Amino acid sequence: MSKKTISELKEYFKATKRPTEGQFGDLLDSYVHLDATTYYRESNDFKFTFPNQQANQAIDILLGNPFINGWFEVEIAGFYNYQNTVGVIKKLLVMGANPDNDIWFPSVSRIVEASGEMVNNIYIDELVWDSNLNQYKITIYHTNSNGNDYALRLIHHSPVKSIAHEISLSSVYTKPLTGQQKHYVNYNDNLGIGTKNPKSKLQVTSSASTPDQYGTFLIGDESAPNLRMGYNQQHTWIQSHAGAPLQVNPIGNNTVFNRDGGNVGIGTDNPQSQLHLQFLNSEPKSIQFVQFTNYVDKMNAAIRYTWYNESCDVGIVRGGGTDISAYTIKFNGNEKARFAANGNAAFQGKVEAKDFVVSASPTADFVFAQDYNLRGMQDLEKFISEKQHLPEIPSAKEMTENGVTVGEFQIKLLQKIEELTLYMIAQNKELEQLKSQINNTNA
Repeated sequence: MSKKTISELKEYFKATKRPTEGQFGDLLDSYVHLDATTYYRESNDFKFTFPNQQANQAIDILLGNPFINGWFEVEIAGFYNYQNTVGVIKKLLVMGANPDNDIWFPSVSRIVEASGEMVNNIYIDELVWDSNLNQYKITIYHTNSNGNDYALRLIHHSPVKSIAHEISLSSVYTKPLTGQQKHYVNYNDNLGIGTKNPKSKLQVTSSASTPDQYGTFLIGDESAPNLRMGYNQQHTWIQSHAGAPLQVNPIGNNTVFNRDGGNVGIGTDNPQSQLHLQFLNSEPKSIQFVQFTNYVDKMNAAIRYTWYNESCDVGIVRGGGTDISAYTIKFNGNEKARFAANGNAAFQGKVEAKDFVVSASPTADFVFAQDYNLRGMQDLEKFISEKQHLPEIPSAKEMTENGVTVGEFQIKLLQKIEELTLYMIAQNKELEQLKSQINNTNA
């Protein structure tokens, strides 16, 4: 039989003329291959069963050793036997090959449908040449040990010749699958979940939600630490659940917030500055900074503030010079104040305050004790003449080189005032005695 033209077929059905059996065959063959000059499409259906309690089973779609051109649809549907494997996997394979392993266009494939329980059981491999069988094949892997029945429909599209009717199946045999175990659907364009018109590569839409709900997007098991994202009429949100902290960029690299504008709020949903920290209640709060592992005397500050034109860079640094226990305050990289762990503080420049309270245990009241050895005036005059400063008071040079301890210096000054008071009392007594002598002389 062969394809006939329409005019030839009409001759079979002229009035008073009865077509022969061969002519009926010509009619059917011409109808089946109506467009055979440009395109062939044939299908072949199979059913096969994987045995129960045997894992790592496989079966081959045997294509023979012909000229292969066009593309195949390999569609497998599952049933319920020992396990519910209802579902479908459909794979498209484009290929080009001549006999005897002469592949001139390697197999290119994609999964266009994968749904149901069977996606956990069935994996469709690529077109390969089997040198032992001397033919091309496509292997179907069964990765589950439960026995199941499957239906296979194979459709071959070709502009030259379809070989679907020449394809057969091998027997089931044992063959483990390595690498990828499951199929997934490939999308070349945008994918939408909850929307039929996605505007990006992946768009997920849902109803409005709050951070205590499941949200639009969930990562992780709800009984374990999990991350949820969602939106409502007021804001979009991201929330960590199951009592687990939310870590952002935990392994390093820079973290940037609001690079091109906007404010960041901690404890407030209406920040009024680039960084707005607001305590939620009256309980004592603090900002804690962990010490650096190495103490470098530079602007590697724990707290740092830079004015917009960088003319005023203020930082608090752990470590000052060789004293790693000290904290120093620096302006533009220059130390201006240092606070040591023992309570000592050092300042570069003037200190202005409304009041100072100096707590010092000793005082200068020992000057008024009966056994205090007050220096005589002649001795004092001699000391001043030689040293050019008061006894027990540092010289101007010493003060310049070593500085002055305010508390101790205040006590020394008080000591000198008290000594001066004793000198005045002694002089007053001498004056009173002179007055008394003068009055007695004049009497």
